[in-house]
Formats: sequence, C-alpha cells, structure tokens
Amino acid sequence: MLAARRLEKVAAAEFQLSTAARIALQRAGQRVLQEGFLALIVKAFALEVAEGRTIALRLKGNYDDLIKLASIVEKYHDFVSVVRDEYAGGKKEGCLWVRVKGDLSAFLRWLLKQPWKHSRLKVLRKSASGREVTLSAL
Repeated sequence: MLAARRLEKVAAAEFQLSTAARIALQRAGQRVLQEGFLALIVKAFALEVAEGRTIALRLKGNYDDLIKLASIVEKYHDFVSVVRDEYAGGKKEGCLWVRVKGDLSAFLRWLLKQPWKHSRLKVLRKSASGREVTLSAL
C-alpha cells in the first residue's frame, strides 16, 4: 500500500491496460527498494510493539457507559493510553480509541470477561482487521 501511493503516472503512449499495469508495478517495486520502504515498514512495526496498537471500541449505550468502559480498559495489564473519545447522544453511541500493547484479540477477550452491570459486554460487530469493535452495553 505504501508503494502504491508512490506510483508514477504511466506515459500516455502505454495505452494497453495490462502493459501499463505491469510497468506501474515494476516501477513501484523499484521505488520500494530505492527509497527503503522495507525499513520504514519494519520501523512502523517496531513502534507498534514498543508503544502499543490502537483499537476503536464503539459502544452502544449512554455517556456514563462510555466512561465506565474507559475505567475498565485502564485496568488492562498492557494498557498504554486512551487516545481519544467521543459520544454521539442522538445515536446513543460512543467511541473510545485505546492504545494497548500485545495482541488486540487477547485484549478484547479480557475486556469481554469483565463484569458489566448485570451481565457482560457483547460484541455486535468486529472489523476484518480487528482494530474496530462495536460493543453493546444495553
């Protein structure tokens, strides 16, 4: 994806789609090697390990539920910080961006085991990357 952002425009003379695509990919590969993208990817991964990864926790419920979720999250053994929070009263939904170290799935499993009112939090939806989870507190 990093390389795709840096693709050069293919000359107008190269109007065959397959030829243009092949040349664009070759140029992207050359730029990856020339500009050290691999080193940047390794550096980004190292920062994630050192400083944690961010997960967006969307919560169906009221503002007090969002505050309660934040206090529970802060008890996680690899908690780093709450990056940001917001609440949409009309939708009765809040979002908490949390930075934690380690495996995001392990964090989510831990979170779902924590007591919540008379039951537990429930997962309504999870993104393919696992970095955004919609929970229900209702």
